[in-house]
Amino acid sequence: MIRTMQIPAACLAALLIIAENVHAGIIWDYSPATTGATNTDWANLLSFQSFAESITFGSAVQISGMDIYCLNGFATLGDSVTIRLWADASGQPGAVLSSFTESVAVIDSDGAGPSNERVHVDFTSLLNLDAGTPYWIGMTGTTKELTQTGLKNPNAPGDSRMAQFNGGDTFSHFTPTGVGDMAFRLEGSYVASVPEPSSMAMCGIGACVAGFRAVRRRREKKQEAPFITMHRAQVGALHERLPSWQ
Repeated sequence: MIRTMQIPAACLAALLIIAENVHAGIIWDYSPATTGATNTDWANLLSFQSFAESITFGSAVQISGMDIYCLNGFATLGDSVTIRLWADASGQPGAVLSSFTESVAVIDSDGAGPSNERVHVDFTSLLNLDAGTPYWIGMTGTTKELTQTGLKNPNAPGDSRMAQFNGGDTFSHFTPTGVGDMAFRLEGSYVASVPEPSSMAMCGIGACVAGFRAVRRRREKKQEAPFITMHRAQVGALHERLPSWQ
């Protein structure tokens, strides 16, 4: 006979929660189509002029890719782009936290307006962002000029301006109001909150031990019942055969 093992629900939950990520996909959407904002377009080149936008997430996230929106015809597949992430310093970009290059992987009209296109890159390594922490992020052409679409009123998703850099990583100034917010999207996943590894191990082991003990007690009780019934029947039969001394 084949016996199956029943894993207690608490134990199973403790095992499944480890390193769980949820909501994979677009986690930030400042695209022209989604916002419905009026579009503007600006030169976007690392050695000349580039931009960044502020981002904050309520939960920790892992960013796996990025889109920016550019004027039609400026980007080609395989173009080198530079992605930079800055810490926030009193409401403006501060220290550079990460800077790396990737190649344009997709150019299409997903989320685009009538005169621009989506330029997408996948990140070789994930960007890990903490919950409730403001950052600044931007993507620019490394050696070839792209453009950066701005999203201005009506329907601008932010304050209708971008952080501007003039040929380097150091913040220069904010663009005038009306230039528009940076048109971009971020792809990735929200990271589920998990306990410390030691706490998780103790919790998981404790739940498993308690669960298996409960299963074992139920099995022992089922095995004990027939024995008790038979023992009582035997006692009754012996009592009937014994002579009465009264």
